[in-house]
Amino acid sequence: MKKKNVVIIGINYYPEDTAIGLYTTQKARYLAENGYNVQIITGFPYYPQWEIWSEYKNKSRWTKEESHGITIFRFKQYVPSNPTFSKRILHLLSFTLGSMINLFKVSRPEIVITIVPFTSSILLGYLLKLRYRSKLWVHIQDFEFDAAVDSGLLDSNKSKALKLLLYIEKTLLKKADVISTISNSMLKKLKEKTNRNGWYLTNWLDTEVFEKNHEQHHYLKSTNFKILYSG
Repeated sequence: MKKKNVVIIGINYYPEDTAIGLYTTQKARYLAENGYNVQIITGFPYYPQWEIWSEYKNKSRWTKEESHGITIFRFKQYVPSNPTFSKRILHLLSFTLGSMINLFKVSRPEIVITIVPFTSSILLGYLLKLRYRSKLWVHIQDFEFDAAVDSGLLDSNKSKALKLLLYIEKTLLKKADVISTISNSMLKKLKEKTNRNGWYLTNWLDTEVFEKNHEQHHYLKSTNFKILYSG
């Protein structure tokens, strides 16, 4: 029986081992281990340092790799050392435009999975959908334009710019056949933005990698009042 081809599009991937890159890598490997032919369209590793990793700096702008039975097509995107909002937009555009060449390198996919951020990854996935009549699955790790407002990178008073970005986001999300996200609150936000129901696909922990007998961190031994941030 022929394996189904799956293309996953997202800027973060192995060897990044934290945040979105970690989860995308583990999703891809799970699919590869369960009978799918997986191809990745991604960028050069840069996170969380906001700098292209040293072992990748001298590689050509477009590269092809094989890892764990997965074919990886990379584009060396622009990475700002000081990621202001305007520089993040250039970062986004660089990855999106450069990755368009890699759309022509993948084998015909039955399923295209795009990882948000970046919202523009949906555009790349939609182009593959149009070309091959693939099913498009959008997985949202964060609503990046909302996050930009919440973090102060984008002034919500600049309503024209924000309205344009949110319009683009809504338009692209409507191109998806399936949408999933990581929390109930984000499912609610998705419904508010698009009037569509999504699927709940949470992130996870691999408990096998924990050192179960590791000595308790000294912060936890302190008698001071403690606040835990998770996210």
